[in-house]
Parts: sequence; C-alpha cells; structure tokens
Amino acid sequence: MKKMTKLSIVMWVTLFSVQAQAKLNVITSVTDLRNLAQMVGKDLATVESIARGTQDPHFVDAKPSFMAKVSHADLVVCIGLGLEDAWLNNVISGARNPKVRIGSSGYLAVGPKLNPLEIPEGAALSRSEGDVHPEGNPHVTLDPRRMADAAKLLADKFSELDPANAVQYEKNGKEVADRLRKKASEWQKRIEKSGLKSVVTYHKTLDYFLQSMGIKLLTVLEPKPGIEPSVNHLAEVMGVMKAKNVNVVLIENFFNPNVANKLRELNPSVKVALVPVSVEGEEKIQSLDDLYESLVMTLENFAGGKK
Repeated sequence: MKKMTKLSIVMWVTLFSVQAQAKLNVITSVTDLRNLAQMVGKDLATVESIARGTQDPHFVDAKPSFMAKVSHADLVVCIGLGLEDAWLNNVISGARNPKVRIGSSGYLAVGPKLNPLEIPEGAALSRSEGDVHPEGNPHVTLDPRRMADAAKLLADKFSELDPANAVQYEKNGKEVADRLRKKASEWQKRIEKSGLKSVVTYHKTLDYFLQSMGIKLLTVLEPKPGIEPSVNHLAEVMGVMKAKNVNVVLIENFFNPNVANKLRELNPSVKVALVPVSVEGEEKIQSLDDLYESLVMTLENFAGGKK
C-alpha cells in the first residue's frame, strides 16, 4: 500500500509538472501575426500560421488540416476587419473547439483595436464596388507602429490565458514594441532622406506602411478592389502618374506579375517592383523586421534611380 501511495505521489507530481510546463498553443491566421506572437511568446508558446506568406490572405481554402490544428489551440489570433471572413469562420466552426470560438477568451482579432484606416462613410456598400471592407482597411500588419501596439495586445492576451507567466509576456511584449517603434523612426528617416514622395500600388495593401513612412499613395492600379486592371485602365493610370510626375509602382507579389510587364510596355521609364507584403512572402523575408527593411530598401533604390 505504501508503494502504491508513493507511486501515486510521483505520478501526480509528474502530471503537475507537465501541466505547469505546457506551452500556449497559438494559431494565427497569417504569417505576420505568427512572427509577432513568436516574439512575444518566445519559449512559452508554440505558434503556427494557417495562411502562407505567399498567399493573398483574402482567399485561403478552409482545409480539414487547418481545422485539426485549431481543434487543439488555446488561442486563435487574426486580423479581423473582414480580411479572413471567406475562410477563417469555417475553420473555427469545423475545429469544434469552444475555447477559440469568436467572442471567447481564446479568440483575438487585433485589427479593430489598431485604429483602422479607410472606414467607409455614407451609404451601405455593395459588392458592385468590388472587394470592399466596411470595417476599414485590414492590412494593419504593414505598419510597424501598429504592430508595436499589437505586441501589447498579444502580451495582455497571453497573460490572461497563462497568468503564471504574465510578467515574462509583458516584458517580451514591451521589448518588441519598443524595438519596432525605434526602428520605425529610423526607417522613416531613411525614406525622408531618399526624397521619394509618392507611389502607386496595385491594391491598397501598402497604405499603412506608406502612411507610417510619410509617403503619399497617388492611386492604385485596380479599377475596383479585387478587379484586375485592363490595359486601357493601366493607360489611364499612366496618364495620372505622368501628370503628377510619379513614376514608382509597387505591385504586391501575390498578384498577377504580368501587370508589371504591361506597365513597362506602356511606359519603359516607369519603375516597377514586385514586393513581398508578408513574412515569408519571399524566402529572405523571415520576420516583420525583414519585411519592413525590404520595402524601405526598394523605395531607397527607386529614389536613387534604380529600376
């Protein structure tokens, strides 16, 4: 009987130890949030992303494998603002995990808490206007300063779910936020020094980055959100660019690269770059810092005369 008692004690101590060391299981919708969550959670959390960095995050298949991942999650972190509406709700529903249902403590949409841009005003929106977002532009991860604020949101949520490690989460979150704010100022100074003032993009993905860096978005290539531009429409955009003396175009690299060739045919002097807009959007882009640095360097090169 004594032996059984000692064995029971050992088993309970072992079980308690395993539970105490269990990491938060975090699933993010996109790679940008995965990287941020990894920096805040460090060795206290395991973090996986559903969407790949090379995918348009509006359009992801709700695969059973994603549902299986979410079924074991302690927390689902997404952008919100309509970005993942076409697929994430189905993934969460299929996972049958009450901890991460929308509205539960295990679900966090960071976008609405980050002062979103471009919230439409006036009459109700319709699908005839394209792929519009009534809650505002969802591409908040392209702004390093907003991601500094998001680091605090993640630290607070991790602390809520794992209070035993709250001090460490808050410390990690502050370090990440402080670094991103400091580097954002450095990146902005480099852009200002380059002299580049205005650009054109394909979609409104880069609005947050451009605003944060003090660059004006002249217009976009899409005639409506989600609608690929015709050659005639591109010619009209070229006319606007010429009138405003703007010759730099950034095309998000998950869109049709043939658009870049069409632009060069219309105007060989235009400077066009296919740019990553997500962590792992290119092989060399392994973190948010890499992503912002890549965009800054592209703009610096264009301002310096490179094509």
